[in-house]
Amino acid sequence: MTTIYLLRHGKDVNPKNLIKGRLSGFPLADEGRAAIKKAAQRLSGEPIAVIYTSPLLRTKQSAEVFRRVFPKTPLKILGELNEWEAKIAGKPRSAFEGKPLSFFEKQCEPAGEVEERMRKAAKIIARENPGGSAAAFSHGWPIIALKLSLEGKKVSWPLWSLPYNEILVLKLDEELNLLEPSQVLRFDLK
Repeated sequence: MTTIYLLRHGKDVNPKNLIKGRLSGFPLADEGRAAIKKAAQRLSGEPIAVIYTSPLLRTKQSAEVFRRVFPKTPLKILGELNEWEAKIAGKPRSAFEGKPLSFFEKQCEPAGEVEERMRKAAKIIARENPGGSAAAFSHGWPIIALKLSLEGKKVSWPLWSLPYNEILVLKLDEELNLLEPSQVLRFDLK
């Protein structure tokens, strides 16, 4: 059994409230760094053998902050943990208020592709860490897509995001069977 602690990156600097998708930039805000430090402290007693991260700046910085509590733990970039692809990335969220769901389905990476990519990430992590534990930093919607998929639920837009103060815990075998129901660990952001 492999235990995967899935974490959303910390809150980032986005003063124009843009749709980020896979755009580069968007460093962690001080508030985001503080939240990730608390998440690491919440898991400090766990035997985390490796930390995985999406290639985007906000997740890499989150993983580095987390790693301060696990200083000897290796850090690996895993492209499959990446954010959803969005044709509308870089545009203000306010420009899309009131748009129908069908508009977003055409502008964003299909939910099924996000699901398959995240399943692949989980399988890589489970196979590289049989019997161990790993932390993985990704993004809100992709994490929820994986959770729904592993629970046998339909993955479709719109997805909700994993809050900044929650850690999704998955206990999996190498074939991605959930060996226990997924759990959510919460921690105080204050």
